[in-house]
Amino acid sequence: MFSQLLTMGKMQSRYLQYVLQKPGGRVWGQGGAAEILGMKRTSSTSE
Repeated sequence: MFSQLLTMGKMQSRYLQYVLQKPGGRVWGQGGAAEILGMKRTSSTSE
């Protein structure tokens, strides 16, 4: 089923990269990564 086992941190990193590619690197606004992830703008800038 899985070709390799990844740590949770590596899986999160790959997923975030994948989500950022979907809207062409856009984080905020309609269709941006933050919206896709269900995050408020304040959440995505606080880290």
